[in-house]
Amino acid sequence: MVQTTTRICVARIVIWLSEPDDHSFTTFFFLFLIMLPRVQTILFLFCCSCLGTSAQAQFEILDVNNIGFGVGYGGTLCNHDDVYYSLAPIEGTNHIIWGIAPLWSAYDDSGQVYGDILYINNAEDHAGPHADTALNLAQELALQRYKMVRKIERSEIEAFTSHFGEPGYTIPQIIRDWPGNGDTTLGTTFQLAPYVDHNANGIYEPDSGDYPLIKGDQAIFQLLHDRPTGSQATGGDPNFSMLEYRQMVYGYEALPGSLLDNAVFIDMQIINRSDRTYHDFVFGYLTFFELGFFGNNYMGSDSSVNLQYCYKGDTTDTGYGDWIYYGDLLPATGLQFVNVPMDVSMNPMSELSESSLQRFQFYQRAYWPFDTTHMTDGGSGYGTGSLTNYSYHDHPDDTDGWNEFTESNPPGQRRAYSSTFFGDLHPGDTVCHTAAVLFAPGTLPNNRTAAVTDLINMASALQAQYPYLPDAGNCMQTRQEAPYWQTEVNPADGITFLPYPNPASDVVYLHTGPFKQSDVSLNLSDMNGKLIETWFLADLNSEQIISIRLPALTAGIYVLSGQANGFTFVKKIVIK
Repeated sequence: MVQTTTRICVARIVIWLSEPDDHSFTTFFFLFLIMLPRVQTILFLFCCSCLGTSAQAQFEILDVNNIGFGVGYGGTLCNHDDVYYSLAPIEGTNHIIWGIAPLWSAYDDSGQVYGDILYINNAEDHAGPHADTALNLAQELALQRYKMVRKIERSEIEAFTSHFGEPGYTIPQIIRDWPGNGDTTLGTTFQLAPYVDHNANGIYEPDSGDYPLIKGDQAIFQLLHDRPTGSQATGGDPNFSMLEYRQMVYGYEALPGSLLDNAVFIDMQIINRSDRTYHDFVFGYLTFFELGFFGNNYMGSDSSVNLQYCYKGDTTDTGYGDWIYYGDLLPATGLQFVNVPMDVSMNPMSELSESSLQRFQFYQRAYWPFDTTHMTDGGSGYGTGSLTNYSYHDHPDDTDGWNEFTESNPPGQRRAYSSTFFGDLHPGDTVCHTAAVLFAPGTLPNNRTAAVTDLINMASALQAQYPYLPDAGNCMQTRQEAPYWQTEVNPADGITFLPYPNPASDVVYLHTGPFKQSDVSLNLSDMNGKLIETWFLADLNSEQIISIRLPALTAGIYVLSGQANGFTFVKKIVIK
């Protein structure tokens, strides 16, 4: 009876601890319980089971534009019992893709094959960053916060930067709990999720103004790692590959029907945490296309825009049961590599979802695994012509090219591999991969290929536009920048009005910069506009450093403003 009661208590405690609220008493009570010798083993086994179940239930949906894109625990993309990559709103809409599985393969110095696939049926193996494998119960609980799937809005960050330090403002939990730093006592690295670091100390401190660094107007982020010892993916080597992933899926608010309204981006940062070099490192995706009814699809590729795509094989999209179809307006969808070339796009129709490392390592390199011959042009891609890395690489309107129409293939399910060759991945190396999932709606009734043309045009436009999107070139690296409360408002003519240090305690310094001789008046106010102190500085010269001694102040945000030569300037300063 004691054990039964304890199991119920622990179940409740695990649920409470998984919530974002602070439950310090619960934590204390839980740790007290696990010290009881009679129930310690039961608590450990039962609680670990609860934590795994709770974490596996995490699933967030990116819904910032026309696309609803599911991101699940352990790196799962799209695949979920109820939600697919689909047209928003999520409920009652057409499917586009059933799942996207990131995967890689490589070889060590001895030729041993290594690889991994982040797939729905092994999500528990991948959740969280690399950590020690021998953790006690309290440490396992502490590690759970790094396994969460986190969804964050750009508007939450903008509100934070606008209102940070104001009386009554509460920092959102998603910003406060952002895993910018790891816990080295658990075996994680110290720098994890990307953030803006204002004082360049390498510590994520939202109470000092630091905030998450994301792309897009909405993002979903999680930390991932490769499978543990003895898995199929490591080729049987007793030491698993020690790769760590940072995954960010994001989208942009955009005008309805525009390019960014029909695009979702996937960033993968891959870090070699091992002490071995991985040769011929290849990263990419296994994509399970499911455009409307899954049984009447075709696929193709266009290497000029690094695009792998799926379109309809029939003139009308119909099927069976309660499936939702596109009817006469036939769309197209595709996966585009944005920052790197798509070196391979291969569609092994005989193996729709092969996830064995011993086989997918070949598909990633455009080889057939059953006899290790290279894919060829034409027919089924086997032994029919010159060597190629791209299945069905000609536009479906090209009656003389290689596409599924000219091959008279029966429409059906389509699964395809896409990959990039990165070369050697040395210990400590990082590679970054950005992909975009695009959707082109049908516009011409019963036309199977018009949307393909639209999709290729979208991919071409995105190649030109993406480098100019905010933080496009940032591979999830923490960024150091001047605090946003130091932004100038109506800067005075020639005056560099930059108080430092900021945060300050009793003294701040100002640098006048190159400006003509002038009198300067300064005011110090609180965030409610109440005037605290005034200074008048006569006949200041250029390139002069001014020392301002502050009155005794409570910690918080204050406004330092001034006037010179008819100009007004305003800065926020933090008093610590």
